[in-house]
Amino acid sequence: MRKYFTAVLLIGLFPLGSCGTSIPDMQDIGQSRGDGVLSEIELVQLIRCELHVGVTKAIEQYGTKSKAKFPNPVDWLATWQAKVSLKVTVDDKSSFSPGVSYTEPMKNAVSHYNVTYGQNFSLSAGLQASSQTTRVETVAYTVPFKDFSDVTLPPGGDCRNQIENKVVLSDLKIDDFILAKAQMAAQPDVVSNKPGSPYSAFNDQLSFIVTYSGNITPVWNLMRITANADSPLYYATRTRTHDLTITLGAPDDSEAVAVHNAELIGQAVASALRNR
Repeated sequence: MRKYFTAVLLIGLFPLGSCGTSIPDMQDIGQSRGDGVLSEIELVQLIRCELHVGVTKAIEQYGTKSKAKFPNPVDWLATWQAKVSLKVTVDDKSSFSPGVSYTEPMKNAVSHYNVTYGQNFSLSAGLQASSQTTRVETVAYTVPFKDFSDVTLPPGGDCRNQIENKVVLSDLKIDDFILAKAQMAAQPDVVSNKPGSPYSAFNDQLSFIVTYSGNITPVWNLMRITANADSPLYYATRTRTHDLTITLGAPDDSEAVAVHNAELIGQAVASALRNR
């Protein structure tokens, strides 16, 4: 019996020591390393394209050349820029929980009224061990809107048609965000009547999370021993998180920089609380 429990403990420690603490790969499950890099490249392309579409449509609809005249046209938007921060976090967790129950039949007991009662001795033992590894990569860059003057919009303004491999499936709705803020800025008495934008910065923050998980639970029922009957023997989960922060503002505007940095700090705190 003691040899059996010793074997269970050694088997439980092996997977955690050999592979449970390895640094995770950044690509999704089923992707090669090259496909993982391509996915990130296409995501950056999609962000830039949606910024281009949003700025162009905003100036067309709420600028001085639009059919509807607005008290505060948003032509100044063409001189702004976007500060972009994209953080990709991959978090791998695994747990190993072997457990056994030992039952030893004993001689039946007989009461004073000749009633027979079955008796047995049972002992349960288990091991719980887990590991977690996290990898974080961040890319930050600036997109000046003046660079869009020589770039052609995608057909129909649909940026997903421009992504060759269609790895990125979601519409980030950055263009909708820019249009909504441009409409707000074009209205009268928004904040002030100073020349240019009545606002110092616009900020958009997105998070999208993909989670994979699985477990394996083999069960042995022997004459006296039952193993892993109550919980999964091995459980693993992977979470891939994209945190995207975009701040629109005039170049060298200190307030826009402060807004962007504040959002990054808040994002870091939220990520830490999420992974507790």
